[in-house]
Amino acid sequence: MTVSNDSSANLDLWTLPLVGERKPVPYLQTVFAESGSRFSSDGKWVAYASDESGKNEVYVSPFRGSGGKQLVSASGGSTPVWRGDGKEIFYLGADRELMAARVNQNGSALGIDVGLPLFPTHTESFLSTYDASADGRRFVMVASTPQKLPSPITVVVNWNAGLRKQ
Repeated sequence: MTVSNDSSANLDLWTLPLVGERKPVPYLQTVFAESGSRFSSDGKWVAYASDESGKNEVYVSPFRGSGGKQLVSASGGSTPVWRGDGKEIFYLGADRELMAARVNQNGSALGIDVGLPLFPTHTESFLSTYDASADGRRFVMVASTPQKLPSPITVVVNWNAGLRKQ
């Protein structure tokens, strides 16, 4: 899934088929800005952020088939990431806290619990700056630090040539 921004619309979500003509196909085109889309591991659902409520919120909608979108975040959210087994959606809350919402799938129906805070983050981007392990117990993220950066690092190249001279 990719995001497109043309002159007639805000950010929209598009897909690119891997077989056939391989031409981009619009998935979600609205007057609102959609971004940060992620497929569920089974490919049936798409989590994404949209500003249709006036602020960024996280939604889930079916990739193919019937059914409307469901709100995941309750008071702002962005950059959703699915747990590997599809049983949770992680997202950054409005205050940059990492949130987790349980997902219950029953056939073609999807139930999403209210997101619970996990821990504060120090990410500064609307782009996906983190990911979760398959079991959702560990995270890797790009974070900013308020500390001053240390002195420059000195890199010595071809250091093994100096060992041979001794």
